[in-house]
Amino acid sequence: MPVNHAEAIQACNNLRLVALCDINRDSLGRASLDYGVANGYTDFRSLIQEIRPAIVSIATRTAGRCEILKFAAEHGVKGIYIEKPISNSVAECREAIAVAVSKGAHLSYGTYRRFMDIYRYAKDLLRQGEIGELLQISVELGQTLLMWNHPHSIDMMLYFSDCCEVEYVQGACRFGAAYDESRQLLDDDPVVEQAIIKFKNGVSGVVVSRGGGNVTLCGTKGNLVIAADGSWIDLQKKNQNTPYFTQISRLEVDPLMSGVQRAFSELAMAVREGTPLSITPLEIETSQKILLGIAYSAIQYGQRLTLERIPDSFFVTGRFGDLLA
Repeated sequence: MPVNHAEAIQACNNLRLVALCDINRDSLGRASLDYGVANGYTDFRSLIQEIRPAIVSIATRTAGRCEILKFAAEHGVKGIYIEKPISNSVAECREAIAVAVSKGAHLSYGTYRRFMDIYRYAKDLLRQGEIGELLQISVELGQTLLMWNHPHSIDMMLYFSDCCEVEYVQGACRFGAAYDESRQLLDDDPVVEQAIIKFKNGVSGVVVSRGGGNVTLCGTKGNLVIAADGSWIDLQKKNQNTPYFTQISRLEVDPLMSGVQRAFSELAMAVREGTPLSITPLEIETSQKILLGIAYSAIQYGQRLTLERIPDSFFVTGRFGDLLA
């Protein structure tokens, strides 16, 4: 149960934290004391049926998240924040989102960077034409785990490209376990060495091995580098008579709230007033398809794959040692 969820909720003026749930009674007891919450549960069904919350936050391991999401939507919860990745397969993701949408629930997602002020400022600069036409989105997280880390990479690509139509996905991964083709099961969380996502609007997204936590937006007239995991922005432009990006302006943004806090605050507004969220169910589902497509492409020796070629039942556990994503 990530404590940043509870902290973000309590920091929102339009929300009140009324109940906690954890299958570990010791963890539940400590959190209840830390956050001053009297209602503690070890079963999410009991919490939802007895408390009847307007919003729930699902911060479990990946396996089981969709079950909670469906139960919450079916029992009247109108705002659901679900951690990433939403599921282990495309099939369970699609089914859970369909249930939530059919019940009129508003969905928000744990890819919190799109809710941070600095990434939104970068998108405003992009819309204003500061770097011309967007060509490529580069994400630099180093060689990191697919399920644990790269939902963030993919969400940045969807956020800045403004496109959910994918031409192909191509991935190169390092695996710690063999793929069980008969069961369509990968009991692993592969390390992504590189990946390419080509969107149908012409923008490409690339995951590279370079670290640093940078997201670089490459345009026809310059680059926007959101550096060091959102610490500042470097706006790079060319001088008139040179091909080099020698005009560099450093831009800093003083955040009004954290990304997680903003996500919950916006979810509350959506539930109360019907305000549109800055992430859509289609983006969440497309993100999951791309995520699993990177691994499936690598299994297929780096083939370029359309999203339709990724089996719905392809299941990635996200195992890293004794832990699961």
